Amino acid sequence: ESLFQKNKTVFSLEVFPPKKEDDFPNAISTLDALALLNPDFISVTYGAGGSKSKKTVEIASYIVNTLKIPALAHLTCV
Repeated sequence: ESLFQKNKTVFSLEVFPPKKEDDFPNAISTLDALALLNPDFISVTYGAGGSKSKKTVEIASYIVNTLKIPALAHLTCV
C-alpha cells in the first residue's frame, strides 16, 4: 500500500547537504532534532550540478539506517 493511499496527511521534510565539510556534524544533529517531528520521509537534495552528491548519499544513508526514516535522494536538474 502506498504512503499516499493511507487516507492521511503525508508530512515530509527536505534538507540540503552542508556547503562546508565542517558543517556536516551540525547537519547530523539537526536531522536528529527533526526526526522527533516523525516525518513520513525526508528528501535530501543534491547541490546544484551534483556538487554535494557524496554528502547527499551520506545524509540519506544516515536518515535510513540510523533514524529509521525513509529517505528520498532528490536530484535537481538545471
